[in-house]
Amino acid sequence: MKKILFVLVLMLSAGIVANAQFKFGVKAAANFATTNGEGDEMKVGFSAGVLGQYKFTDRWAIQPEVLFNMQGPKGNNLKINMGYVAIPVMAQFYIIDGLFVEAGPQIGILVSAKVKYDGGGSRDVKDSFESVEGALNMGVGYELQNAPVGFFFRSSFGLTRLRKKDTTMDEDLRNLSLQLGAFVKF
Repeated sequence: MKKILFVLVLMLSAGIVANAQFKFGVKAAANFATTNGEGDEMKVGFSAGVLGQYKFTDRWAIQPEVLFNMQGPKGNNLKINMGYVAIPVMAQFYIIDGLFVEAGPQIGILVSAKVKYDGGGSRDVKDSFESVEGALNMGVGYELQNAPVGFFFRSSFGLTRLRKKDTTMDEDLRNLSLQLGAFVKF
């Protein structure tokens, strides 16, 4: 019985692997970012990077990415410009050919944080923020059938606080962003 079960699992796995398709790609998006802070407004930045998609059935795929995201809010006569290397891992479900929904976790590594004042001047504030951020992403996209090009809309909700607990500002800020962009797969 164990041998029969093992052979069935092996055959099923072989069928899934035989249907699997792996593609690499690049993507870029306009990133509309803010935080959950009172009075914070969205500012426009960008997101760009590489992706790898493992499509293991006609409907299901896993897509890990490595991106550079510009985030942070504006408000009260200043902008906080935060740069992250983000690593999302998205589970994608293709509803119909080309149209997919996606969701997955993201880890962000803070590489820069500067405050820019409307009257001029800026200062580095990276030491005031946590160096790693966790987020949850959800989105929708469409991949053209006759070309390796597609478009997507994604939202990202920060799950971890941005500021270190030992800073003078104890507000529990979290990143929020919307992305509208395109990708190309090879």
